[in-house]
Amino acid sequence: MAPPISTEEALTSRGMPAEDLLPIQVDNDPEHVLYISALLPKTEQHRYRVFLLTNLDAFTWSDDELLAIPPEIVSHLVVYESMWQPNC
Repeated sequence: MAPPISTEEALTSRGMPAEDLLPIQVDNDPEHVLYISALLPKTEQHRYRVFLLTNLDAFTWSDDELLAIPPEIVSHLVVYESMWQPNC
């Protein structure tokens, strides 16, 4: 099993996780990794790992795998007013 990654290592364009994460490698593709909380008790980590690996058919790794699902179901539109300024 791969070692836990720190919050800093998990930074992505989606933001920052609130806690350290444990990677779950699901196949031979290095990009096919799922993450669970490193703060979970070992028994819960095991239960999540088994659940995720048992239900891999529910995951897609690219848009190409969503052929049977209409785009209007899997995409969203963010409506914003161009005059509004972000509140940072």
